[in-house]
Amino acid sequence: MASTESSSEYGFFEYIQTYIHYTEEADNSNQLDNFKSSCDFLSGAKEDTCLTLSCLNCQKFLFLLKLMRAMKGKVLHTSDYGFLNFWLNRRLRINDINIPICAKEFYEKLSSKDTDVKDEYKLNIQLNDINNDIFENMNILYNLYENYYKIYSDTKTEVKCKEIDSCLQHIEACFKEYNKGIIKCPDGQSYFCKELNRFKNKFELIKNISSPSNVFNFSELKELPTYEEVNNEINGEFKMWKNIATTLFSILCAIITIFLYICKFTSFRQRFCAKGKRKINLRSNMHSYDIPNNKTDMRYNLPYNAVNNT
Repeated sequence: MASTESSSEYGFFEYIQTYIHYTEEADNSNQLDNFKSSCDFLSGAKEDTCLTLSCLNCQKFLFLLKLMRAMKGKVLHTSDYGFLNFWLNRRLRINDINIPICAKEFYEKLSSKDTDVKDEYKLNIQLNDINNDIFENMNILYNLYENYYKIYSDTKTEVKCKEIDSCLQHIEACFKEYNKGIIKCPDGQSYFCKELNRFKNKFELIKNISSPSNVFNFSELKELPTYEEVNNEINGEFKMWKNIATTLFSILCAIITIFLYICKFTSFRQRFCAKGKRKINLRSNMHSYDIPNNKTDMRYNLPYNAVNNT
C-alpha cells in the first residue's frame, strides 16, 4: 500500500454512479466526431512520444469534460477533476499499469485546440500519473461499482439485470474484484480499505430485494468474504500444493530406496551382474577372434616385387 495515499484521491467515488453514467454516455455517443479536429494532433504523434492516447479516447475525454461543465454550470469540483484524471489513466494504462500518461503535454496540446480545456486551467494541475498501487486500488473499486450498477440502480431503486444468469455474471465479477481488494486490508485502516467497506455496505443493501422476475432473492446469494476468509483460502491452496509436492517427493524417495535395496541385496542384482559379466566375456572373445585375422591381414600388406622371367 502506498504511503502517499490520501482520502482526497478516492473522493470521486462518493459520486461514482454519476460518473459511470457519464462514461456510458461518452462510450455510446454519436457526437464524438464534433471533437475530432481538437484531437488531430494525436494522429500525427511520433512513435517515440509518450502521448499514446487514441484520437477516439481524446474525443471521449472532451465529451466528458463538456458534459460535466454543462451539468455543473461550468464549475467543476475536486471530485470531477479526480474522476477525469482516473478516467484518463484508466484508458491509457488498463493493459499496462506502468505506462506514463504525459498529462502535462496532453493538457498543453489539447488546451491550444479547445477553449473549454483552456478555461479549465486546474486540469493542468489535476491531470497526473497516478501512483501504481493507488491506481490498482482505484481500478478495483471502479470495477466493483461498474458491475454493481449493472445489477442495481440506487437512483431508481430497482434491479437492472432481468435474468438470473445476467445478475450472477455481475455478482461473480464483484466477488472476484472484492477478493483482490480485501486481501490488501488486514486491519482495514487505509483509505482504500474504508472505501472497500463502504462498497460492501452498499452491496449488502440489495440482499432483501427480489429479482424482477421473482426467480430468486439476493438473500440466497453468498455474502462478500472477510479478509480472514480470503486469507485462509489462499493459505489453504498453498498448503494443499505444498502437501501434494511433499507426498510426490516422499513417493519418489521411496521408489529410489526400494530400487537400490533390490540391486544390492536380492537375486536381481546377481542376475544383473551375471548378464554384465557375460557381455564383458563376449566382447573379450570377439576381440580374441579378431587377433589372427589382423595377422592375416598383415601378410597382404607386405610389398610385392615383380620378377622378370627374361
